[in-house]
Parts: sequence; structure tokens; C-alpha cells
Amino acid sequence: MLFLVRVVIVVQFYSGIKPLKTHQGNKDMNGQKRLKRIVIYANDIQLITGKKYKGALGLLKRIKRSLNKSEDSLVTIDEFCIYTGIDREEIEHLLQD
Repeated sequence: MLFLVRVVIVVQFYSGIKPLKTHQGNKDMNGQKRLKRIVIYANDIQLITGKKYKGALGLLKRIKRSLNKSEDSLVTIDEFCIYTGIDREEIEHLLQD
């Protein structure tokens, strides 16, 4: 096993391949801050509420209708939270990419 690790390190050194970086928090692979997602989808609503997909789509439609948005517009997480009365902090960990 140790021999294999040495071979990989030597191959990486001589071929110029950089070792993979790992994700750390809300930063991307280059250390830059990643943007947090602001849009919520029916699959997210399924995960949060336990509704079936069609029920989640229906809830999205009701939110759009109450906000006077067109059918093809997007609903933000904040709009969803205001409509449902759920705190954003309660669902943020569920919406990790």
C-alpha cells in the first residue's frame, strides 16, 4: 500500500497533476466563496414538507399566484418561507447543494 502511495505522488509530481482539493464550507475548489442558492424548486418542497411531487408543484403554483407572478417565474427561498411561515434557518441545511 505504501508503495502505491509513493507511485501516485511521484506520478503527480512529474506529470504536473495537482492533487484534488476538498470542499470546505461555502467555498469552491479555488477558495472563492460560492453563491448560495436563492431559488426553491418542487423537489426541495417535497424534501421540506413531505408532500408528493404534484402537491409540491401545487404549492409552488399557489405561491406564484399569491405573489402575482407568471407561471414561468421562479420562487425564492425567502418567498417560500414567508408564505409557509417556516424560518429560513430551519430549512437551510436541507437545501445544501
